[in-house]
Amino acid sequence: MKKFEMSFQSNWRNYVRTWDKSRKESTIQEINSKFESFVPDSAGNYTGFYKLENRYRKVYSDYKTARQNVGMVNPVDIIIREEYGTKGSYNPNPRVFYLDIETRTGTVSQGFPNPQNAVEPVCLIQIKDSITEQIYIIGDKEFYFEKWYRQHSDIINEKIQYIQCKSEVEIFEQFFNFIYTLKPLIVYAWNGEGFDFPYLHNRAKRLGFDLNKFSPFWDRFGSNVTKLREQELQGKYCADLESAGILYIDMMKPYKKFILAPRESYSLMAIANKETKASKITHREFRTFDDFYQGNWKKPSAPTEAEKQTLCYLLNEKGSPYDVIQKAGHGQFVYYGIVDVVLLYNIDKKLGLTKLMISIAEKQNSQLVDVFGTTRVWGNATRNRLYKQQQVINPDEIQVDLEKNITGGFVREPVKGKQEWVISADVNSMYPILGIAGSNMSPENFIFARDLPDGELKEFAFKELKVGTSQEQNEQNLLNIMKDPEKAAKLKQLLNQHNYSMAPNGTFFNKSIRGVIPGMVKEIYVERKQAKKEMIKADQTVKEIQAIKQSKGN
Repeated sequence: MKKFEMSFQSNWRNYVRTWDKSRKESTIQEINSKFESFVPDSAGNYTGFYKLENRYRKVYSDYKTARQNVGMVNPVDIIIREEYGTKGSYNPNPRVFYLDIETRTGTVSQGFPNPQNAVEPVCLIQIKDSITEQIYIIGDKEFYFEKWYRQHSDIINEKIQYIQCKSEVEIFEQFFNFIYTLKPLIVYAWNGEGFDFPYLHNRAKRLGFDLNKFSPFWDRFGSNVTKLREQELQGKYCADLESAGILYIDMMKPYKKFILAPRESYSLMAIANKETKASKITHREFRTFDDFYQGNWKKPSAPTEAEKQTLCYLLNEKGSPYDVIQKAGHGQFVYYGIVDVVLLYNIDKKLGLTKLMISIAEKQNSQLVDVFGTTRVWGNATRNRLYKQQQVINPDEIQVDLEKNITGGFVREPVKGKQEWVISADVNSMYPILGIAGSNMSPENFIFARDLPDGELKEFAFKELKVGTSQEQNEQNLLNIMKDPEKAAKLKQLLNQHNYSMAPNGTFFNKSIRGVIPGMVKEIYVERKQAKKEMIKADQTVKEIQAIKQSKGN
């Protein structure tokens, strides 16, 4: 059985990457490159989303033809919908590399190495593999005092393979070999878009490597499979590394997407300390970062207790020769690199960032990277839901004033001053359940005030909600109505009479037929409640196990 991992395009051909359980490996296969779209046909099997009386017929064609029709779907989204659209179709445990790199500093440039020109050599590449939990360290020097660092660390375990290389070129060769042989689906790096990914790409380019080797399937495609999209966002340089059949993801993206609480700092040290109570290895005993690489240790004037436990400090206290201390210093440098990828792994393991990304993508019939946005995942899910209902979205079926904005969420201004009575209420899932589902808010049920049936409701809307004036969509209009018991009762009676709901900004929704969006929201809400029940049950089981252990003195 094959599980979906990702779809991608290379050299204008479309492919799907899957996990083959029987072969225990990830494979790729080319998929049909025809686009799906719909054309008007009175005998067609599909109806209009906005106008059920309109009928359409499904056709397949090239992109140029499909874009002239309605409801165009690209080949990648078709394959996900048709073959991987059910629960359990995605690979829940793909191979992930947790990556970090170290470079020399100050050898040919000043200051922190610039990923755009990448002139400083890469001297260490660290990888932790999620499947085997093996740590691979690729360096250009010996891992001095490796045994000591293993014995004196609660982070390093026996699953470490240190690969000493004779040159930087060999470091890259070893790195590309791991990508090719193990074929990770995801490569994470903290601040990967700001440094690691563009630096690796541009340094490999400077060294004359075939950049297609960033893809684990490079030998299938030949050329043009790797792209670095460089840009500047909010004054900071960043770059997306894209390569066929693999995802290079800055781990800060899923962290910021799923962990909504703001952080004072998004450095790896700050986040690791916040989430796992662990931290990076400090190196203030070395004047510069390149001194750290070379092991040029200098005894601190006021060493901390942690610094007194370092091998360099202990060797110095024993009177060891400085060249021995230097080797211990470089050993500490390698250990520093190992800790960084362990921190990445532990953050993901504790918070479940990858699992959450996969579950959302599977639920919404989307690619993994789509979850970092909003409209793409909901667009895919909505389109596929309508497809099952044999409905097609045709924007031409409705007339919308594109120059007119629709006011969004309403936040009422606070009433200033000391109050005698104050109530704080927390409503369970208020926005999705009371707002969207309760009011049946969905595009096909939206009613413009101008389209209300002639009569009292339309007159009421134009008069009291000031439709057609500069005061339209002002929530204060509704608040003024609610302050008048007679007007409030009249509005409620008119809405019930027509089976409509009304949002605070004065827009109306038909409640006669359940909308597609409220239906999807309600499903997610029910699943969320069930998941919470299971979570509470699991937490209780853990507490019971802990209590049993304590009672037995363990």
